[in-house]
Amino acid sequence: MYKKRKLAILIALLTGTAAAHGQTDLNSIEARLAALEKRLQDAETRASTAESRAASAEQKVQQLTQQQQQTQATTQQVARRTTQLEEKPNGPAVLSSTAMRVPG
Repeated sequence: MYKKRKLAILIALLTGTAAAHGQTDLNSIEARLAALEKRLQDAETRASTAESRAASAEQKVQQLTQQQQQTQATTQQVARRTTQLEEKPNGPAVLSSTAMRVPG
């Protein structure tokens, strides 16, 4: 077999190799963890930007909906007033298809 001295050297070499291999694995794990943390941070930034855009879009939709409702209410008022004016028999501004004709 091996002499004690050679055996001690062999054990030390093998232990050192395993420790170096373990350190390499640890460095690799730390590097991957750092990369994952960076990806997570980037994803959180993108999510925050998306939330901001969504909130802005939602606010714009609310404004457009309100504007549409106002426009619709105005259109209905104009339609009612037009109907009322058309129904008046002797009103000053009777609107009909004949009143709009230009004599020629």
